[in-house]
Amino acid sequence: MFYISVYHVPNPKEVALPNYRDHQEKQLRILAGLFKNKSDPDSQLRLSVIQSKEVRDAGETLIGLDYNPKDGSTVIVSSGADKKAGTDDDLVCLNTFRHGYENGREVYFHDRTWRIPEHMDSIVASFLDKDDDKLGYSQVVRP
Repeated sequence: MFYISVYHVPNPKEVALPNYRDHQEKQLRILAGLFKNKSDPDSQLRLSVIQSKEVRDAGETLIGLDYNPKDGSTVIVSSGADKKAGTDDDLVCLNTFRHGYENGREVYFHDRTWRIPEHMDSIVASFLDKDDDKLGYSQVVRP
């Protein structure tokens, strides 16, 4: 899901472009070119995510992306390996962008807030960006 949040979450400035879909496809083709001739597992995983028209998690569950045009945020949801929403293995990632400046140019900083089950923190920890990701834990309340 981390690579999905990196490559498939729209930047609010780009979504405002009149030809956003064409722009997005062009950007993904350029990114794919960076990884196409690399054979290491990480590059191959990135390439598969970049080229994918449907985004799926490791358990082949379709991942939902919900873009909110009002605030430019995107929620990514995976119901996990059991393919059932509201169970212990669900993953949710809220993607937001902060407008700012870096080296004298306008940029959007990409922040992610993850909600994961308590028992999965060791699995996802190595994928998190220490500067931009926040990790929260969720417990499913059963009636």
